[in-house]
Amino acid sequence: MTNLVICREYPPALFPPGGIGTYVVQMSKLLAEAGETVHVIAERWAGAYERRTELCDGRLVIHRVSMDEAVPSPQDSGNRNGIILEGLAKSDCPSQAFSWQAALLAEQLIETESIDLIEAQEWEAPLYYFQLRRALGLGPKKQPPCVVHLHSPSELIFQHNEWDQKLADFVVLKELEKYSVNAADALLCPSEYLARGSRELFGLGGRSIAVIPYPLGDTPVLERSPDVWARDTFCFAGRLELRKGVVEWVQAAVRVAASHPSAVFVFIGSDTSFDGAGGSVREHLEGMIPGSVRRQFQFQGSMGHGELLAKLSAVSVAVVPSRWENFPYTCIEAMASGLPVLASPNGGMSELITDGQNGWLAESTTAAGFQEALIRVIETPPARKSVMGSNAENTVRTICGNASIVKRHLEFRRRVAGHSRRISAAAISEDQPSVRRGIGYVVKCFDDPDQLGECLASIRQQSETAPCVVVVTRQDYLRECETAARNYGAGCEVISAETRPAAQLLLSSNASLLGVALLTERVRLEPHCGRSWELALRTQTQAGILSSWHMYQDGPHAPQARSSAETDLQHLVEYAVVRAERLTSGTLGDHHSHLTYPDVLLSVVGPRPHDPASGNRRHSTMARAQYEARNPMERFMAAPFTQKVDWIRRGFKQPRRAVQWVAWQLRNAGSKALSPQ
Repeated sequence: MTNLVICREYPPALFPPGGIGTYVVQMSKLLAEAGETVHVIAERWAGAYERRTELCDGRLVIHRVSMDEAVPSPQDSGNRNGIILEGLAKSDCPSQAFSWQAALLAEQLIETESIDLIEAQEWEAPLYYFQLRRALGLGPKKQPPCVVHLHSPSELIFQHNEWDQKLADFVVLKELEKYSVNAADALLCPSEYLARGSRELFGLGGRSIAVIPYPLGDTPVLERSPDVWARDTFCFAGRLELRKGVVEWVQAAVRVAASHPSAVFVFIGSDTSFDGAGGSVREHLEGMIPGSVRRQFQFQGSMGHGELLAKLSAVSVAVVPSRWENFPYTCIEAMASGLPVLASPNGGMSELITDGQNGWLAESTTAAGFQEALIRVIETPPARKSVMGSNAENTVRTICGNASIVKRHLEFRRRVAGHSRRISAAAISEDQPSVRRGIGYVVKCFDDPDQLGECLASIRQQSETAPCVVVVTRQDYLRECETAARNYGAGCEVISAETRPAAQLLLSSNASLLGVALLTERVRLEPHCGRSWELALRTQTQAGILSSWHMYQDGPHAPQARSSAETDLQHLVEYAVVRAERLTSGTLGDHHSHLTYPDVLLSVVGPRPHDPASGNRRHSTMARAQYEARNPMERFMAAPFTQKVDWIRRGFKQPRRAVQWVAWQLRNAGSKALSPQ
């Protein structure tokens, strides 16, 4: 089989990769070594410059897409893809830029490399645009099945990190991930714990989710002397995030440290944002530790895999105190090295750990729960810890052994590829009879009636005739609007703002309409716009509101999906199409969503209106990192002096990469700075 995996954090990545990146690196290599062909789409940036890299005798191919340069396409006239890419990079959710680039490249690889199966994680929904384009009939004729691998849903990450869910990128990520998961042809996850939670989170009901643990990789068994087992040295390895349970763990450790002065608590891993937008988790943790026990706590920062293994060989217990977890590699690698693990009960760790046999499970994720478990660990004799470490190594190599995991993956992938993919919305024929057909138009003309004529002309020039058009205007603009309506011809009515709502009037006389487009007089529609909207509403039955990407004179704009619970008919985004049933019922309903059509279908005369909220928008750290990848020179200039020195030192060590980086900057020197919109 020829597999395609989409993963933005395939290393070297813009940010320290976590479990998803580790899984993709290990699984793609194992599959290639088993004779499979694996293509990976990752992010291209200054630290990973090559567009294509071949490994494993050419069976593992890494493709990288840039956030500055659109994927080339023979069908892309006028740099349309570049315009869309720029709009997504400036949007509330910049990670969509990678999803868009990955979709375009995936479509090409399907044709050129005969891809049999596509896999991507749910986090950040990197498959979203590929799935959406496929469902709307915009992709290639060949449609290999899509597997969404459940790792870390953004909703759970934000919830357990206590991040502000009003951050600009949160709602977008949540909706995109929900669509991607539900549109997948097959679902995969590493633990039963995550499978149960995902069914509830994404409303999957009894839908099948294949559970295959992560592969072990190449972590060796580490020898530990009796002196090491005699120490009470506890090691937490992983990003310092609130969801990793570091606050509760430090609270428990501080309570125990005073009465057990020989206990040492080591923290290895990169710092993260305290609230998603700023602050430091590490600084918060260090502030919790009294000076009397401060020497017992060691924060050693991020380190490479080899250095981490050296540290693990000198500790007697690994700690995974997460508030929520999937099937963490920190637990897998610690157990594989021969360490017993103290873990929380909230995660796939309980599927590896048997309390008292190969580790310890806290009764809860509270500080009290960890304190009780910590005392039990300290009271365990060194010889018993050594035996438990051996048990841990045997357990994880049985459950996560590379050979058995590869076999299960091959069986799963062949089974998925051998079945017809799920009948998606794209299977609906254009000619299929439908109770509702056609798009009606409501044009609000409150600012500039001189613009109305061209707007109506663009509606008249649609490839499919509009069943009806209603212009709603002010009383003092009635005469000018009526003149424009007469020039349009039959089927165009003008009403004043004081009459009954335009959409209701339109639907009362055209009960069979599929949807209603809400426009302003400044809108100019592409000739195929109405047809695209109708097909999208007919094929995407879950869409209650359909937004189209649109172009302003000062650049592109990509409207974002909104939670159906937060969107009502009084606060619709402009230039949207609303399903007729939603207008008649007066509510969107939980079963309908807000969908974005992946193409520029209209333009707007005049500059983009000022959004008073734009200055107050905040993005999570990951979203900012995605955006800032576009301006590494600015980041270099703004970095502290010590950081500049470190980067320059690396440049002298790797002159070829440094030259590539400078060339990258010169090529993009003309690009204007972008700001999140």
